[in-house]
Amino acid sequence: MVDAREIKAAIAALIVTAVILGVTFAGAALFHQYSKRQKEVASSTKSPPDAVAQGRAIFFKSCAHCHGDDADGGEDGPSLRKPAIGASHIRTLVTYGIKDEMPSFSKKYNDADITKIAAYLKTLK
Repeated sequence: MVDAREIKAAIAALIVTAVILGVTFAGAALFHQYSKRQKEVASSTKSPPDAVAQGRAIFFKSCAHCHGDDADGGEDGPSLRKPAIGASHIRTLVTYGIKDEMPSFSKKYNDADITKIAAYLKTLK
């Protein structure tokens, strides 16, 4: 025979299951909306051709001697032809550098110039 504690435990289990499913589906919906917005922002923020050309000029002036003229790597620096790296990550690396590997360019270039370098590098495949 089923007693009152078992019934309460079954009801509690059903409630917990419903809450977990609700949170999971709500989280998935929020993630889907966020992902959709990120794609819209990315497609609307394509760099103009002149920014890419200016970024290329800056790259040749300050980066090519380590990363190679084609950005495919040189004697001192790795290839920058990695499409998985986002523009914001590139800007962070150029701005702050990498300790004992790459200098910071924050004093040499302003944010707009660093964004142009990132725009140029994002055109490489």
